[in-house]
Amino acid sequence: MGIPDLEAVEQLDADERRTEPRVSMGRQPVLVDVGDGREHVTCYIVNLSKRGACIVTPEGVALPYSFKIAIEGRWRKADIVWNRWPQLGIQFVK
Repeated sequence: MGIPDLEAVEQLDADERRTEPRVSMGRQPVLVDVGDGREHVTCYIVNLSKRGACIVTPEGVALPYSFKIAIEGRWRKADIVWNRWPQLGIQFVK
């Protein structure tokens, strides 16, 4: 037996932790409000579930831990739960 592929193992673990089905969004543009009065940042949503999403940030843009995101015209509060820049995993919060 060879050395296990750690990335593949991590991906299996991540897949097993998912409790909600995801819908592919095809990198649809979404607006992010970082809450400091600056213009909204345009990011791109990769997939979406009831509890969260995977988004891609533009080059050179860092988002704070908590922010608001507009998906299909609805603003929601979100927290970053994982970061593999430029992709971020976010969880919707109340």
